Amino acid sequence: MGRVPKPDLLACCTNICQTVLYWYRSLAEHFQVPLVLVDTPYVYGDAKPHHIDYVRDQLGELVEVAEKITGKKVTEEELHRVTVLAQRKGRSFGAGA
Repeated sequence: MGRVPKPDLLACCTNICQTVLYWYRSLAEHFQVPLVLVDTPYVYGDAKPHHIDYVRDQLGELVEVAEKITGKKVTEEELHRVTVLAQRKGRSFGAGA
């Protein structure tokens, strides 16, 4: 299999356990790459507009960092396409597929 290549960017989310966040910080320091943390609020029931705005703004910052690192622009269409795919997969995973 070989080794995993050095990342250009690490991103993690606060919906994971605190220990994993420390792993990502350590990896970012080890590889000397940026770490972008997306803080997700715990939501009971349906997400409120301010929850969505909060996470959307952070994802926008993540996109900006990724664009700067890669030198490529992310189009709204591509971002929408990937988001739809991620939602579908998340739903199928949650359904036990």
